[in-house]
Amino acid sequence: MDPAARGSVFRRIRERLPGADRRDLGAGYAAAVAAVCVVLLFSLVMVVSVPLGVGDPALSLVALTATPLVVPAAFLSTVAVWRVFPMTGRFGGLLGGLLATVVTYLVSLAGLYLLVVALAFGSGPASTGTLLAEAGWFVALVGFAAFLWTFWLTIPIGCLGGAAYERTRSG
Repeated sequence: MDPAARGSVFRRIRERLPGADRRDLGAGYAAAVAAVCVVLLFSLVMVVSVPLGVGDPALSLVALTATPLVVPAAFLSTVAVWRVFPMTGRFGGLLGGLLATVVTYLVSLAGLYLLVVALAFGSGPASTGTLLAEAGWFVALVGFAAFLWTFWLTIPIGCLGGAAYERTRSG
């Protein structure tokens, strides 16, 4: 695609999404799209690689189920990163994408923790301290496993997405 056509495509996208002309919100939209791509690609890899003994369709379903939590977390994390750290310089987008990816893991886990605690409060008589601690351990274990299963895909796509976004912004 030639640069003029690419510019008109991105200009039309920025005109349709609220606030997309702002650098931080535009980066957030780009990260949300990248998060959807990661979920779909991870799910596809997990299903296709079953014959190799690597994949697991259950992990594909877990990833697809996590989408409503991960995509908004990617948007919010990236907006925050782009607001706190102005992404300038040759590697600004790449480093911003890396940092936003790491923050997305943390924000997603915070959302999962709130969800687990909210669901557990209605499950029966347990002390609040025990419930909060067990929910914390559960979420930490899920986060560790999620990172181990997905970092090979999320880190490169996050870095490349941040770099590509800044590249389209600067021309």
